[in-house]
Amino acid sequence: MLVKSKNTSNFRDGSIGSMKKNKLFRSAKLSNLEDEDLDILKPLINKDQIRFLTWLPLSHSYEHTVQFVQITVSARVFYAESIEKLIKNMNDCSPEIMTAVPRFYQNLYQKINSTFNKATGLKKYLVENTVKLGSKKFGKQQMTIKEKIINKFCEITVRSKIKKQFGGSLKTFVSGGGALDPEIGTFLNSIGLPTLQGYGLTETSPVVSCNPIEDIRIDTVGIPFKCNNVKIAEDGEILVKGENVMLGYWNKTVSYTHLRAHETPEHRVCRRVREKK
Repeated sequence: MLVKSKNTSNFRDGSIGSMKKNKLFRSAKLSNLEDEDLDILKPLINKDQIRFLTWLPLSHSYEHTVQFVQITVSARVFYAESIEKLIKNMNDCSPEIMTAVPRFYQNLYQKINSTFNKATGLKKYLVENTVKLGSKKFGKQQMTIKEKIINKFCEITVRSKIKKQFGGSLKTFVSGGGALDPEIGTFLNSIGLPTLQGYGLTETSPVVSCNPIEDIRIDTVGIPFKCNNVKIAEDGEILVKGENVMLGYWNKTVSYTHLRAHETPEHRVCRRVREKK
């Protein structure tokens, strides 16, 4: 049972309307760390301290919660010098988990794809089959014996080199803060860079759901955390109920076009609604 401690607050960035300040119990953020929800990390944690590389602003709601996760699992945390030195820093510290927003993965996809497009001859054949067969395996599609042999060769000659460029120990990239293009997610998984995504809002402290590493479904945002209940309304709106939902917006008592929050006998309810013209 989490104790309702003093309130904390986070600013929503204003990407959907004006900037707003969310009122949260500190326990709302900690609700993401209950034992049942941390089970999602068990396949990633070994006897040694797991290594994280961090580069998002520490005040970002997404990164703020990641910090609590790192403390809870006694992780070793490395802080990137800058976005420009991110790949170099990955080589320096060999991270096992790295969290980022979709824009980072989009840039990564474009850079790797650009390099692949310059390949000729045998190299071109190998990179094309790395993506093609890697996508097939990731999608759990049946491969012929010939395809399995070619894919194994791609693993040795292409994927192993890509993994080494990213430190050689990466267990997963985690995407949040926006929708990840399924084509980009599939591409990264196909070349040996495991990538999964979750879903949440600053107003939900922020995690609502996340994909488990052992069953990544890149066109989804995974399984809801146990700390909240999620329901899809008849009109497609997402309803979230739980300890993780905010108390409301600071100094705001009116209805919101983006999100409404109010108390119920069970828990707070967060409703994501369509932006009015």
